[in-house]
Amino acid sequence: MNPTVSVIIPTYNRCNLLIEAVDSVLSQTYDNYELIVVDDGSTDETPSLMPDYNPRIRYIWQDNQGESAARNRGMALARGEYIAFLDSDDLWLPEKLSFQVPILQENGEIGLVFCLAQRIDADGIIIPGVPLSYKRCGNVMSLLDVLSGNPFPPCSVLLRREFIDVTGGFDTEIRYGEDWDLWLRLVTETKFSCLPNILASIRVHADGQWFFPKHDVAQRLLDDHLKIIQGVFDRTPVIGVEAPTLQSEMIAKEYVGAAWTNYVFSDYQLARAQMEKAIELDRDTWLNCASIEKGIIGKALVMGQMKPNEKKAPRQFVKNVLIQLPTVLAHCASHPNKLIGRVEIEIGHYWYSIGENKQARQHLLKGVQYDPNWVRNPGTVVALLESYFGASFVSSLRRLMQIIRSDG
Repeated sequence: MNPTVSVIIPTYNRCNLLIEAVDSVLSQTYDNYELIVVDDGSTDETPSLMPDYNPRIRYIWQDNQGESAARNRGMALARGEYIAFLDSDDLWLPEKLSFQVPILQENGEIGLVFCLAQRIDADGIIIPGVPLSYKRCGNVMSLLDVLSGNPFPPCSVLLRREFIDVTGGFDTEIRYGEDWDLWLRLVTETKFSCLPNILASIRVHADGQWFFPKHDVAQRLLDDHLKIIQGVFDRTPVIGVEAPTLQSEMIAKEYVGAAWTNYVFSDYQLARAQMEKAIELDRDTWLNCASIEKGIIGKALVMGQMKPNEKKAPRQFVKNVLIQLPTVLAHCASHPNKLIGRVEIEIGHYWYSIGENKQARQHLLKGVQYDPNWVRNPGTVVALLESYFGASFVSSLRRLMQIIRSDG
């Protein structure tokens, strides 16, 4: 007898995206599941559409209490041996449950299995790049591994119901990182396993949590993450003994993440104060210009990958950050054009990889303008030519050059 999987979808005012998420569950090749949709107080068409959308759906409406409370409500009503989560803006591939259920069935010591997830944009188009959780596959996952950063999204997980009963579900006081907090509690109770297949899709869009935070939630996100980190060290004090600098390093990283968000929204005074706090906690990392540049580039790339109607200016962001760094980091702003050039080139390669030649061309040209050394990079030259003339022209040009060289 195949075990029952309780699939829990929390939702709030996402009727159109919810339908796509629900359909991706209804399309599963594994058939023994129940689907529980917990509506956290939607005021759109969800309450009128969902109850009769499909007889397999158990639709529950509640006053708005937050995503964690909605997931917990779903788990309280669940009848299955296994629990799976899907956010209402994400999707599953049809074989997800068919691939994951046997891993728990055949390995009693494993309490949670997660898969890889791809990113999709607001229209459902796959965003090229390394799948989420790719680097977490292949090794036994320890508490320190999970503590180093949220290892996988909720939509990738299948877990045994019994461990939810032990850990108590999601902390409703945590709004940002509530899943990370749960994984940190679960990893001390059971083993995690990675299935190295892409079986879920995370939607990256302006209203989702996989975008960079909005200005008005940046402080809440920082506070929540600091609470999560403090909770781990309170529950497991031996970590602080074995790795005495780890807590301060993790807190410093969170302050830097908040600073980047505040730089995006031109809150320079707060951003500088947060950078200074990070340096106070972890001087070795955050007085290092390589760490600063990596952070700037990462944030700028997220900005540069937005659709034109959502886009913020990554080039201006880099300029503003370099001007507004704390005095102690002024030496990291000595080559602004080189850094801006790299950002523009990497954004250009992203748009080139998904066939958006006009966008690619604009960024690649800006990159070369700011740092002419990029014209010596073969990959950049090919991308720029193809963005103008197409792949077939560049391929013909390559063959011609080979003929010329061989005749010579």
